[in-house]
Formats: sequence, C-alpha cells, structure tokens
Amino acid sequence: MIGKTLYIYYTSQILKGFTKIGICISALFTLIEFVGLITRIDASLYTIFKMTLYKTPNIIFSAMPMIVLLSFIYTFYKQNKNQEIVASLSSGISMPQILMPSIVFALVFGIITTTILQPIAVQANKNFEYMWDLNKKDKHTTLKLSKTGLWLKEKLPNEYYRIINAKRIDEDTFELSKVQIIEFNEEKDNIKVINSDKMFLSENEFILKNVTDYSGTQTIKYETLIIKTSINKDMIKKVFTKIEKISFWDLNEYIKRLKQSELNTKEAIFILNFLLSIPIIFVATVFIASFFSARPLSRVHSKKTIRNGVLSGFALYFYINSFKSLVLISEINPIIIGWTPALSMLILGIFLLLSSDKVNN
Repeated sequence: MIGKTLYIYYTSQILKGFTKIGICISALFTLIEFVGLITRIDASLYTIFKMTLYKTPNIIFSAMPMIVLLSFIYTFYKQNKNQEIVASLSSGISMPQILMPSIVFALVFGIITTTILQPIAVQANKNFEYMWDLNKKDKHTTLKLSKTGLWLKEKLPNEYYRIINAKRIDEDTFELSKVQIIEFNEEKDNIKVINSDKMFLSENEFILKNVTDYSGTQTIKYETLIIKTSINKDMIKKVFTKIEKISFWDLNEYIKRLKQSELNTKEAIFILNFLLSIPIIFVATVFIASFFSARPLSRVHSKKTIRNGVLSGFALYFYINSFKSLVLISEINPIIIGWTPALSMLILGIFLLLSSDKVNN
C-alpha cells in the first residue's frame, strides 16, 4: 500500500504538471481565438482582448480532456525519467497503487470541471455572445425559450419593438401555436396587440391564421394576416441548438422546457450525460497516459512514445468533439452517445494498462 508521504508527493507532482501543461495549452488556444477575432470583427484591440478573456473559460473547458491527458503523460514521463516509478515498483508498490493518486485527482477534478468550470464557462460565454452581438452588423433581434414558450424580440423602424410569444413550435414546419404579438414604441404609449391560433414563418413574413386584433378601439378578426419581419427560420432554430449556453445545473430544466414545446431534446440529453461522464473520461486518461510514459522506457523509444502520447491528446480532442455532431444525425439513444467517449476510453485505457503490465512482466 502506498504511504501517505508518497501519496502527497505524487499528488503534488500531478498538480505541478497539470499547471504547466494547462497554462501552455490554454495560452495557445486563447492566442488562436484572439487572432481569429481580429479577422472576424471590426473592434478595438481592447474590445477584442476583453472578448477573448470571456471566451477563455469555454476554450479551457473544451480542451480539458486533452489538457488532463497531456498533464499525466508529462508527469509520468518526468517521474519515469527520474527513476521514481522504478524505485516504487522495486519497493513492492504495484502500478495500480502508483496510479491511485492520479485516479483520485482525475475523479475529483472531473467533478469540479462538470459542476464548477462548465457553469463558469457558460456564464463567460454569454458575456462573449453579448459583446459579439454588439460588434456585429445585425444587433436587433433576440430569441429566448422560457417556461411560457418561445419568445422573440425584434426591433422595428421608427424606434418600435415587437415581442412575440408562442406556446408551442413545430420544428419541422415552423408552425407556432397560441401566438401573441405585441408592438410598442419606447414610450410604451402606442401599443398594438394581436392574438393568433397559428402562425407560419415564411421568407421574411409571418403568416397568421384565425387572428384577433385588439389594437384599435374595436376588436377586429382576420382569417389570415401577413406581417413583415426580419426573423428567419435559421434564427429561431439557432436558439435551440446553442446548448453551450446552458449550465450543467440548468440542463434538466432546459430539457423539460424543450419537451413542453415539443422540441428535439436529443442534443441536450447528450450534453447532460456527457458532462456526467467527464470524471470517467479523466480517469481513463490516467490509464492511457500510463501506457505512454509510466512504463520503463529506453532512450531510443522514449521520444517516439512521448510524441505518440502528445498526438493522442489531439486525437482525443477531436474524438470527443465528433460525438457532438453524431448525436444530431444519428438515431442512437443520446444517453448511449453521451457515455460512449468515457466508456470506450476507459476500456481502452484498462486494456493498455494490462497489456503494458504483461510486457513488463
């Protein structure tokens, strides 16, 4: 059994390695984002720098599995190079016992990533999106899904605004049910209210059916009413696909709202289960990293092995992100897709660990 002193020592080495690798990779990805923003928006360098800071937590969260894997590879390689792992094995400590501090760290940090870092990244990303809207050409239209259905806000000419509330929406036909439209100016002294049983979104037009207009002194009914709009189908659909704006703690409620509006919940269910699986992903990186750098290495093969380990980190990044696209086009249960990266990595990591033990023995 690994002693308390050795356990603390290994944990401190993990923290040092994680800090170094985390700073390097985060700085690299943040620099890429900063350069990308310079080419995409017309704003001052200060504004772009501020936007980059808001984007950084989301960048770190997205790259965290790769950061964790490379951190363990770096830490194990350093310990291996200093003969620390060999010395521990020689004293009767088994490889699983040597890896135990890393496994505990991976589990704890995985829970922190899901419950703390992800919500922080979501909130920071909302600030980024707000600044992005301020610096893009189209600044007038916003959409929101709440407990009371779909909400749209549109700015009209002459300082007028239009708010639309629909209780339900059909994603396939974009048919909105139980619709209320309110138009008003900034002084709110000229209000127009329209109710409609159904509304269809055509090209820059709202087509309303069974309409009741309460705008004037008398109530007027229409069988069909057409209203010009700058809102299109893509803008409405976009609000439901931006799951990265939802905190881990709000995902269950968000899924309920989607179900109430009879919208597709697959992506939200996938994200929820993927977030729950993050601690398992981090544990799997311990086993994978141990295969690359915790086993005894010759000088000839050490550089090649570490290079392959680094490449595996980038491969892991793209592997996990590929499932986000798969859930949109696949008929597979999103819960299964959400847990597939973690379980497949865990199986692979255990297999590599066991195979390396056989080779060493």
